[in-house]
Amino acid sequence: MPVKKYQPIFWFKAICVSIAAFLIYTLVLAPHLQEPKAPWIPQAQLGKMFSLADAKIAKYGPRKAIYVADSLCKAKNLHGDQVNMLLYSHYAFYYQLLNVRDSAILFADSAISIADRHPMADTNWLRYSFSNHFNKGNLLYAFGRVQPAVDEFFKAKDKVEKAGEECHAFQIYHLIGLVMYRQQQYNAAKSYFIRTMQIFDKCSVPGRVYNYDHLRQEMLNNIAQCYENLARYDSARIYCQKALAQVRRSENAGAYDTTTGNLNRGVVYGTIAQIFNKTGHTDSSEVFYKKSLQFTNKPNGDISDAQLTQVNLAGLYLNEKQSPKLKNTLDSLSISLKKHYNEDALLGWNRLMYQYASVNRMKLQELNYYKQYISMRDSIAEAKREQMETDLNEALNARSQRLEISLLKKDNQLGKIYLWIVLSLSFLAVVIIALVLFNYRRSRRNVKVLTDLNDQISRQKNALEQANRNKDRILSVVAHDLRSPVGATIYLADLMMMEDDFDARLAPSLGLMKQTSQDALELINELLDLHANNDELVKGAC
Repeated sequence: MPVKKYQPIFWFKAICVSIAAFLIYTLVLAPHLQEPKAPWIPQAQLGKMFSLADAKIAKYGPRKAIYVADSLCKAKNLHGDQVNMLLYSHYAFYYQLLNVRDSAILFADSAISIADRHPMADTNWLRYSFSNHFNKGNLLYAFGRVQPAVDEFFKAKDKVEKAGEECHAFQIYHLIGLVMYRQQQYNAAKSYFIRTMQIFDKCSVPGRVYNYDHLRQEMLNNIAQCYENLARYDSARIYCQKALAQVRRSENAGAYDTTTGNLNRGVVYGTIAQIFNKTGHTDSSEVFYKKSLQFTNKPNGDISDAQLTQVNLAGLYLNEKQSPKLKNTLDSLSISLKKHYNEDALLGWNRLMYQYASVNRMKLQELNYYKQYISMRDSIAEAKREQMETDLNEALNARSQRLEISLLKKDNQLGKIYLWIVLSLSFLAVVIIALVLFNYRRSRRNVKVLTDLNDQISRQKNALEQANRNKDRILSVVAHDLRSPVGATIYLADLMMMEDDFDARLAPSLGLMKQTSQDALELINELLDLHANNDELVKGAC
């Protein structure tokens, strides 16, 4: 059975109908079917809203913060990628506090997915993308997944460097400094904290004055702690004074209120107390520990810092053999740890509890707390072994070098491809040139052959024309020469037939002779006419 063949007009109509349908959908239906783009909400407004949710963490815990954040978004009818991205980012932070790792990572991935699908040419989305990759890196690092965390940190670092947004790279340097500090590489940590502070001084952060002042004070305090652990106590005191001066300047400039200023002072007082403690000024150390707790150990204070300060204060009481104060401090810390889990503080509490039991000869309790301390210490060491052994700076540099090597390999591959393309084109060019030269030479040979043939033909033509002219000349001469005798023959025949004594018997012969002579004369005239016509044709051709 023959296959049905569609006419060209059918395909033309089909294409026209398809184009018309596409245009109708694009111009008419699509704008109505797409969800309207949500308006951009100022960062300050969203920050204030989410700060209400964050404020619930200290008193009610992270789950209350999740409920408040979700309720506020629904109550204010906020929607769109910007709101959803920030909501998922905060959910990741809340679930991290709840130690629900899978949910925390899932929400962090959702926030990254929203931010990364927007063009990075938009500075706002570039910052959101960087922050979300950085936050996920922090999340993974806190959960002990160092290599995936390094990948996220590198993505964040790569984004800001490619965009030329150095002012947002301070978080990377800050993080590396914190990691170095945990690894007890205090000199290296100090260098990164100083680099972070230099970025603060170089870059202005419009609309984020609070963050700038708060983080600068934090960097000064971190540098002081590095000097303290390096036993350079004079330098540590200088940076503590700089941190307190920064708090005063920030208060006077209205960057934050007195409550926030006192909270920041409390953190610095804890560092000063440590310096006094290590230099043997235990009385001053106790005073500053208590001043620190006065500001930080509040529902809206820095509970984590307060717990670590209580551990240090309890250690001072242990060294000073002030058992009642030691017991009261440990009991207060125990209550705080039940409300707000702090791994480092809990480890310190177990250590101090077994030491307290040892001093007071409570053997059973000492053994129990000692087992808890050793078990927790070993489990933390095992869980954070990769964190402690991984040089984050080297890991980022290694990742950067691997990327550069990968790019160089791709460039090398492209170079090879381009080389083969160039060689192929060169070969084709050589072939084309060879063919052109070959055809040119063959054409020249053909032209030469044709020229020789034309010359030969021309010579033969000239020879034939000359022969023809000679023939015509001879024929003309012969014709002219024959006309007279032939004409005389006719005249003689007529004359003889007109004589009186003409013999009638000769009449047929004379008539035949006369007729033959007349035919010969006509032939001669025709030859002369033909010669004349040939001359005219030759002259016309010339």
